[in-house]
Amino acid sequence: NFASNMRLYEATGVGTCLITDWKENLQELFEPDEEVIAYRSAEEAMEKVSYLLEHDDERQKIAVAGQRRTLKEHTFEIRAFQLDKIIRNSLSI
Repeated sequence: NFASNMRLYEATGVGTCLITDWKENLQELFEPDEEVIAYRSAEEAMEKVSYLLEHDDERQKIAVAGQRRTLKEHTFEIRAFQLDKIIRNSLSI
């Protein structure tokens, strides 16, 4: 149960407040409840959606923080650089 789908990066990358199911490595990618919203059950998801719909400023703050994190750490350019580094290290180049 690891977070690793494109939706994480697509939604946050365009500045959307992402509400996603909790995965054990999510905190390695985003700060839960600050950069994305995570839920563990359908009931919790509904509670968080209802809350965010009533708190526009907080929802926007989370959306901006998620976008900032994505553009700083999760772009294709950054992933290509990281992959290149892994390959070079494994080949001892």
